[in-house]
Amino acid sequence: GLVGQMLQLGISFESTLNVFQQTAGATEEEMAKVSEKARELGADLTLPGTSATDAAEAMLELSKAGISVNDTLAASKGVLSLSAAGQLSNAEAATIAANALNAFHLEGTKAVFVADLLAAAANASSLDVKDVAEGFQQASAIFYEFQKPAVGAENAMIDLTTSLAIMANAGIRGSDAGTSLKTMLLKLAGPTDKAQGLMKDLAQSIGVSGNLAYTAEGQMRPFREIVELTARATRDLSEEKRNEAINTIFGTDAARVNLL
Repeated sequence: GLVGQMLQLGISFESTLNVFQQTAGATEEEMAKVSEKARELGADLTLPGTSATDAAEAMLELSKAGISVNDTLAASKGVLSLSAAGQLSNAEAATIAANALNAFHLEGTKAVFVADLLAAAANASSLDVKDVAEGFQQASAIFYEFQKPAVGAENAMIDLTTSLAIMANAGIRGSDAGTSLKTMLLKLAGPTDKAQGLMKDLAQSIGVSGNLAYTAEGQMRPFREIVELTARATRDLSEEKRNEAINTIFGTDAARVNLL
């Protein structure tokens, strides 16, 4: 029976590698590296319960998501770590990591960073990794587009993940939270005349040039700075005036981001 199980595992491993080669269009030289990496991860003591076949399956899912062979090799351990931390299947973890990497245009070498970030958010809040994935589906493209110039892709991902975690603790989770964050940035990118004037007046009230969302040079501020300036500028307003200001600037749905 043991011999039969070992043979079955070997067949499954080779089958997965064959599919990987077809999916990735990998050369024989690249496949040798993939096979070696899968066996290495299967013997990695920091990944208990992970077999070479598990590692090969994770790399296959990365390949299906369009990650290059070299980036897949770099990303594979991070994906397996995310699978363990988020109690996900390897396929789910690979898909989530690949989507995050692609959304923020990061190389596969950043997979460990992505895995650690998502796992840390899940461990520090009521958020789980699937909630992050749903939030990313709604907001990652907008955060990348509007926040990368100010803080870079990695910090934009950190700010989005942190915001999703904070909102989850307030009962707003997953795609719902992501939609609110996306709407907020879109409202700031194309404000109404009334909202633009209000943002400028509020910024001037606390001695800040430009407005709450943009510097005087027209550069969108880092997300954390926008949240911090808005809090400072509305802190001394009456509740009625504060709610009116938040709704005018961010819109009804995105006003929930004021929880941050």
